[in-house]
Amino acid sequence: MTVRLNIDLPDDISAFVDAQSAEGSPANYIRRLIEEDMRQAEVMSSLLRGLNQARRGEVVPPSVLDEIIAELEA
Repeated sequence: MTVRLNIDLPDDISAFVDAQSAEGSPANYIRRLIEEDMRQAEVMSSLLRGLNQARRGEVVPPSVLDEIIAELEA
């Protein structure tokens, strides 16, 4: 499912978005920013989950750490 959003941007922000999306559309630029933010939120969630497990004295499987490192390097 796709949802259409219409947003109003001040002139300076609109000019910035246009410049950043010179080779694509402003919608693609905004979509990429949101996707990156989502990835960062997933990484943070994984890090916090691992930290909480370590604080409880639980062993964090190497595969979890490998996933976190891979996401950080992406």
